[in-house]
Amino acid sequence: MLDSEEVVKEKIILSQEKSIQQLHDLVQSLKQQLLHCRGINNSVHDDGNTLSEKM
Repeated sequence: MLDSEEVVKEKIILSQEKSIQQLHDLVQSLKQQLLHCRGINNSVHDDGNTLSEKM
């Protein structure tokens, strides 16, 4: 059996792995939001350029 120190270490490791996974998920979400915002921003600039070119 694991002694109490090893059990504590294992719990810490599992907690850290969970935190790392949550951070990874957050980073992925933020990347998607950034890509979405860039797409909207590019559309606005494209529409603006197209409009000024037409005038």
